[in-house]
Amino acid sequence: MAITQFYLGDWQVEPSSNTLRLGKFKRTIEPKAMDVLLLLCQQAGEVVSADDIVRQCWPDSPVGDNPIHKTITQLRKALDDKASDPLFIETIRKRGYRVIADVQFVEDEQTRAAETNWQGQSPFPGLTAFTQQESQVYYGRNAAVKNLLHRLAEQCNRKRPFTLIIGPSGSGKSSLVHAGLLPRLLSEKGANGIRAFDYISIDFSDIRPAYIIEELAACMLDWDINDAPMFEGESADSLAIKLTTHPEQIIHNVKTKLSQSDQYNTLAYPCFVIVLDRLEAYLATSAVSVSQRNAVFSLLDTLSQSGIFMILLVCRNDFYHQLAAYPTLMKNKERGAHFDLTPPSAGELSQMIRLPAIAAGLNWEEDDNTDVTLDDIILTDAAAEPDCLPLLQYTLQELYLQRKDNTLQVSTYKQLGGIEGAIGHKAEQLFQHMPAKVQAALDRVLPLVITLSLIPL
Repeated sequence: MAITQFYLGDWQVEPSSNTLRLGKFKRTIEPKAMDVLLLLCQQAGEVVSADDIVRQCWPDSPVGDNPIHKTITQLRKALDDKASDPLFIETIRKRGYRVIADVQFVEDEQTRAAETNWQGQSPFPGLTAFTQQESQVYYGRNAAVKNLLHRLAEQCNRKRPFTLIIGPSGSGKSSLVHAGLLPRLLSEKGANGIRAFDYISIDFSDIRPAYIIEELAACMLDWDINDAPMFEGESADSLAIKLTTHPEQIIHNVKTKLSQSDQYNTLAYPCFVIVLDRLEAYLATSAVSVSQRNAVFSLLDTLSQSGIFMILLVCRNDFYHQLAAYPTLMKNKERGAHFDLTPPSAGELSQMIRLPAIAAGLNWEEDDNTDVTLDDIILTDAAAEPDCLPLLQYTLQELYLQRKDNTLQVSTYKQLGGIEGAIGHKAEQLFQHMPAKVQAALDRVLPLVITLSLIPL
């Protein structure tokens, strides 16, 4: 299995690109040097002889010790290490070399699931998005998370981390951000040079859209650095006024406080993250004018160019025609500022189905008639409908709730009507338990809760 990333001490190492990253520093080494470093790190703490290094890193080349000495010297230079007082690579006289720093490999999804002992509720969230607390059972989007991290690092380098995450309804955009991206950014070592001190997540469908600045200010009051409030002495109202009238003052104050932190001065891209989810609710409401939206987007743009705020907007792609009406949201689109989340592939669906079950210690029953296990049956059905992610998660949740001895049952799946029938089956159950008057009223009520968006041709 190819190793895509690991940590040597505080250095983030990426073998595929032959790079090492530590805070603001990024080093590139020769491919052979990376091969040697990877070999030593895979046997961290053990002495690796010169002969073993030659045999594994120069298998077809007749070389002596000289290339090894040069390679070790290059590695030490890249790591700011010293042979006389090593922190990373130690020379063992007449025996070889060994890595003495802590080595942490970023586990592949299968290994991570096998080593997870999930003690929460259902490892399948049903019709709700995965949260940070459920990141341990969030699988299947590793490639998308890595791609997004790469995009964000590029935008940080261009000094405008302002990204729109766009995808079909139910494609898992919110889960990607909250269970896939944020845990990595908020971890002690961060990811791709980005380290988030804290974050805000606001769902436009949960607030009054016209008061987004006030909501933003209220959430920012919870931020602190080194246990000291970031906006001490401010109220939500006073902070909202400053965000509206003098955002540069807010930026200056935050930078001043951050500069007093040792972490801030060593990180490549330190930041606070602002997530605004379900942007479509903000774009569609008649309670906010175009000029008001432009003012909010302009504020977010100003914050993103400050070097300390990262802006993530999450929106359904069927609202793209409305996004296009705002130049701020279209800025840098050609440079990756728009991240399109596509429906999961069959391989990703397989991970979404099987790995949470492994993490939670669940088993799949085998169909006595076909000798096919339930996870294979579900994967076949899901792969035929790649846009069925919400239905899939709901079905898996129902299977979990009706499990027997930690085994998910084939009979339950058939009774639910498979992926397509699960929600209908549940709805019919609920309907049958309603009073007759409520049942009769549904024919009049349900059409009133549906909103059709008319797109001009």
